[in-house]
Amino acid sequence: MQCKLYNKFIVLFLLNVSFAFSQFENTASQLKIKLIPVFNGEKFVLHDKEFVTKQNDTIKITNFKMYLSNINLIHNSLNDSLRYQNNFLIDADDTTTFILNVKNILPSTYNLLEFLIGVDSLTNVSGALDGDLDPIKGMYWAWNTGYVSAKLEGIFKHNGLFTKKFEFHIGGYQKPFESFRKITVPFPELKLAVNDILLLECYIELSNWFYGDYSIRLAEINTILHPCKESFYIATNYSKLINFKSSKIIK
Repeated sequence: MQCKLYNKFIVLFLLNVSFAFSQFENTASQLKIKLIPVFNGEKFVLHDKEFVTKQNDTIKITNFKMYLSNINLIHNSLNDSLRYQNNFLIDADDTTTFILNVKNILPSTYNLLEFLIGVDSLTNVSGALDGDLDPIKGMYWAWNTGYVSAKLEGIFKHNGLFTKKFEFHIGGYQKPFESFRKITVPFPELKLAVNDILLLECYIELSNWFYGDYSIRLAEINTILHPCKESFYIATNYSKLINFKSSKIIK
């Protein structure tokens, strides 16, 4: 008898949880992040377009991938905040990955977008996972080094010709060379109501990969394939990749 009552209690509890979640879904809002890749403010194009870094290296980019994770909408003077464990893989070969959709946002007032470039320590030590974290995506090293946070590859001019390759695979989650970076993007305060969609447009300024706290000259540094001092430098630079463009609420 006790076992039957216990099972009945469990079933009722799960039904209540399911009902509550469905009600929340019906009254929640959404966040849409549109990422616009540029290089020195110019439209970014893979493979064929030439760009010039602030160190006067002429380059062509052939591969760009980056993880964004742990998205958090907050208000800098209120307690409302949400953190999601979603991991999104941005891949320049697939323009659809530049649109991020996060559902079930709590209606509230927000003015800050916070997230990680890269994958957090807990996810890294969980081993190879699925979805955007599937090793088939080419962004997983091994159990002891984890995921690549961001990857940039291409060619640059040497003696006037595009004859040199550069490969930056920036990963690792252990100190002192951890590669994930927390980013905060402020935007004008907006009040998000039930069933609203908050659209945030942000630039990905790829020139900041080479310039910031550390200056990267490709003649000196052009290959990084493991966690090291130089990979930490580049991760610090790319923490400034993403900048606010515009925001609005879609009813």
